[in-house]
Amino acid sequence: MRLVDNPMTDGFHEDRITWEKIWINRKVVPRKSRHETMIASDGFDSLPNLTSELHFYRVAMQFANTLPLNKFESIYEVGCGSGAFLYPLYCEYGCRVGGVDLSPELVELANQTMRDGKFSVGDAIVLDTKERYDHVFAHSVLQYFVPSVTEQVLVNMVLKSNLTVSVLDIPNQLFLLEQEQLRERRLGQDNYRERYRSLKHTYYSKSFFRDFAERNNLHITEFNSSVGDLPEDYRFGVIMRKSDRI
Repeated sequence: MRLVDNPMTDGFHEDRITWEKIWINRKVVPRKSRHETMIASDGFDSLPNLTSELHFYRVAMQFANTLPLNKFESIYEVGCGSGAFLYPLYCEYGCRVGGVDLSPELVELANQTMRDGKFSVGDAIVLDTKERYDHVFAHSVLQYFVPSVTEQVLVNMVLKSNLTVSVLDIPNQLFLLEQEQLRERRLGQDNYRERYRSLKHTYYSKSFFRDFAERNNLHITEFNSSVGDLPEDYRFGVIMRKSDRI
C-alpha cells in the first residue's frame, strides 16, 4: 500500500521509515484489562488521557446510534488493529464483526478477543470484497494514506458494504497547522522531530468526501469527530449511505 512517507534527509539512516513499516511491525502493548491493551496496541498509547475504556465506549456507541446499528446487522473495520473500536459494538450488539489490518500481532489479538469475528492480515488497497458486511468503516486511519490510495480504499469499502461506508477521525485540512503544532507540543519538540522527521499525516477537506459521494451515488452525512480533548473542529467524520438503500 502506498502510505504517506517522505525521503529521509538524514544521511545516517540508510533505511527509510514509513507508516506502513510502523504498522506492519506494531506489537501488542499490555495493559491492566483486555480492552485497555487493545486501545494502547492500536496506537493510542501516546495520549494516556484519550485511551480510557469509557472514552472508547462512548465514541463507539455514539457512532452506532448515528448509523444506526442493530444486532441483526454486520460491521467491518478497515485498519482495525486489534479491534479496540469494534469491541464495544461487539459486546453491546452481538453483531457479526470483521476487519483487516497490516499487523499480524494485532489481528491475532482481535481474533482471540472476538472469537466469532473474522479478522485477517491484509492491505486495504486490495481488500477482499466478496464477503460483504452491512456497515464498513475506518477509524483514525486515512491520515496514513496518500489521497490516491484513499480513493481506491473508499471504492473497495463501497464494494464491500451493503448499507453504509463511514470514515471517522479524519484530520481537517482547515486546521493542519494547529494540529501539527499540537502534536509537537504534546510530544516535545525533540521527540516530535525524531519520531516524525520522515513521516507526515494527510489532511483532508470535506469536499474530498462530498465529491467522492457524488461520483458514487452516495448520500453523505458529516459530523465532528475529534477524539478526547481535541477541539471539535480539528477532526470530522462522514457516513455515506447507498442511495438505493435509503
